[in-house]
Amino acid sequence: MSETKKKAMMLAALPLILSGALGGGIDTAEPSNPVACTLPPEELRERHASVIATIREGVQSTRELPDGYEFTFPGTSEWVRTLMDFIAMERDCCTFFTFELRLEADRGPIHLALRGREGVKAFISVMAGDG
Repeated sequence: MSETKKKAMMLAALPLILSGALGGGIDTAEPSNPVACTLPPEELRERHASVIATIREGVQSTRELPDGYEFTFPGTSEWVRTLMDFIAMERDCCTFFTFELRLEADRGPIHLALRGREGVKAFISVMAGDG
């Protein structure tokens, strides 16, 4: 499996991983804001089913960052809406993430950076089987 596809799958599985729906877990909690999705697993699966499948298929490239990952998508208006919906959903239940959305000029690619405090990147890597 290519590294790009592996990272895309990691991004797509992130909401389920963080909710604990896939079992296991890593204790990276801070007292006031644990690294965990606040939605119940069943609601999370239903809420993300179509968006996650679309995002997984749309990732063109992945770049590792010191505190997260940056995913590149096609530069269409449809992708702007899809990614904004994704961010809005995740922001409600995964408050420990920082999202950065960058749209290049002339309808160039769209970049979504998913970042977090210390421990979040390692958590993603371990749960995705990278660490």
